[in-house]
Amino acid sequence: MKYLKWVLRGIDWAEYVFVCILLTAIVVLVSAQVVSRYILQNSLSWSEELNRALFIYLVLVGVSIGVRQGSHMGLHFLTRRLPFVARHALEILMWAAALTLCFIIFQQSLSLVDTQRKFSQTSPATNLPIWWFTLAIPLGMGLTILRIAQRMIILLLDWKPSEAPSAIEEIEREYPEVEIAAHIRQAE
Repeated sequence: MKYLKWVLRGIDWAEYVFVCILLTAIVVLVSAQVVSRYILQNSLSWSEELNRALFIYLVLVGVSIGVRQGSHMGLHFLTRRLPFVARHALEILMWAAALTLCFIIFQQSLSLVDTQRKFSQTSPATNLPIWWFTLAIPLGMGLTILRIAQRMIILLLDWKPSEAPSAIEEIEREYPEVEIAAHIRQAE
């Protein structure tokens, strides 16, 4: 278990470094394009295409980071009203559906990368193989699959229905100004 934590922390670090490098490269390329176009009066023909590819890598690796941090948007107004066990089960089901979708995208994107590699198609401006750009999809989905699996394992290990808060405790946590338990104790 200790080694698994080291591996996951290493992947965390690699994701952050990769995203920082991509973001820095995008800023440098856009700045160079602006200087080249407006000061030197000569546009860099390849910078837009390369920026687009870097941005795609940035977004798809960022999805993985977002899953790990739990920072993606959710529709909590419905799930908050469910009891603890139902809410927990629904969250596991939701992550299982997301895992399935990411796995399908991962498989299909590997096939696409392989097809593009076989045909040796290159991009017009950079003259780089197209499959280098498409490789962002399986990379991002692979990392996202890892992060979803990590979240699901944590959810399954934390599932202790016997320690689930009562409905009263959940209402009091949701609405701290309401003290139902105190009123019930006073009535007894």
